[in-house]
Amino acid sequence: MKRRTPRFKRSVITYSLPVRALRLVPTDLAASTFSWGTVVESMNSLRDVPIKFNYYQDFSLNKNCVAWLKSHPVLLEWVKSPYCLRSPPSWPRAVLPAFRHRLIPTPFDLCNVDAQRKVPKKGPEYAQYLKTILYCMGFTTIQIADFVGDSEGDVERDMYNTIEAFFDIPQFLIWATATNFRKSLFPPYFPELSIEDKAGIVTKIRRNPFLLKDTDARRFVESPPYLTYLVYGSPKKLRITKHCRLYHTKEG
Repeated sequence: MKRRTPRFKRSVITYSLPVRALRLVPTDLAASTFSWGTVVESMNSLRDVPIKFNYYQDFSLNKNCVAWLKSHPVLLEWVKSPYCLRSPPSWPRAVLPAFRHRLIPTPFDLCNVDAQRKVPKKGPEYAQYLKTILYCMGFTTIQIADFVGDSEGDVERDMYNTIEAFFDIPQFLIWATATNFRKSLFPPYFPELSIEDKAGIVTKIRRNPFLLKDTDARRFVESPPYLTYLVYGSPKKLRITKHCRLYHTKEG
């Protein structure tokens, strides 16, 4: 029986963060021309058990993409392993001190949230971020170190720096609290806003806190008592919901 090809929702595959992370793997073939849907299907052609997501747009394998996946022994080993696109359940011990307020989004959370491009885009911070994403995709720190020519300690330090930088982004901090804003209190300044402004902020923060404007997000976390409430006292929900999910990995 012919295996049914998974269907990919275009809005969740056009942001090719995992493809860009995989470009850290040193090969002579370029990966940047492949969509994420094509990469997943090409991976599946090399696996005994395919990786399936709930997508809605058809994609097919690409022979050049398959050749790229086979061009590095560690990359091919990972593709065929049970850890391929399976986020580990926890972070390396050396990375944990980077998290603040006892808020520790999992590797799955970080890899699959639609951060609305509020992430590093260039320079050393971007490279550090991509190493972190490789870890979230199921690569070990030893494998990542081998790819980029660093020590395992260097990779863990880069991951630490990535997490530390995320906590300076107010949208990330709000999202990391896992607050259910359908049941929670809103910040003290909220009565000052017009009905229209309130409605806009409420709609965005309930769907995905990363949709908030920087000024609005900062006002949510600038009050220490309210931030304490968000961290420790607010009603909670899953960090990854259908409104903010990018289908990059499965949970480990």
